[in-house]
Amino acid sequence: MRIWLRYLMSILVPADEVDTRVRAWSLALTIVVAASVGHWFCTDDPFRPTSWVNTWWACGMFSIASSAAISGWLGGRITVLIPLLMPVLTSAFALLYMDLANLAGYPLDAMYGIKVIGLAFFAGVAGIAVVFPVMFIREQLNRQRYRECPERESYREM
Repeated sequence: MRIWLRYLMSILVPADEVDTRVRAWSLALTIVVAASVGHWFCTDDPFRPTSWVNTWWACGMFSIASSAAISGWLGGRITVLIPLLMPVLTSAFALLYMDLANLAGYPLDAMYGIKVIGLAFFAGVAGIAVVFPVMFIREQLNRQRYRECPERESYREM
């Protein structure tokens, strides 16, 4: 039981400085890629925005950015979680934000329910695009961690 709790806490809380750096890079990369994908997908016609388009852009961008923040933080520890969590969290957050927009007086028509599926799909694609850079950053930071002290390297040459 104690091992499971320790493992669960290691997913949520960084273990050391390298893990914190990897999570920060993962978070930043995931949010940047997801925000660019979200802006591309949620902008219908930038020259003639209607109230529905503006509401959908806000709901879509908030949902994909929220899911990117959670997926990026957790994916900094277990990288495969990024593309798995992005579509699920994006659809859940999009439905939540659309409901909040409806309560605030900005209703969306039924077509935007179908767009949530597309947004979730492209959120998964954005998650896949982030996996390899995060793996590369983790490898580089782990390689720096285990590098020997420069003084010891110079003694070996003598």
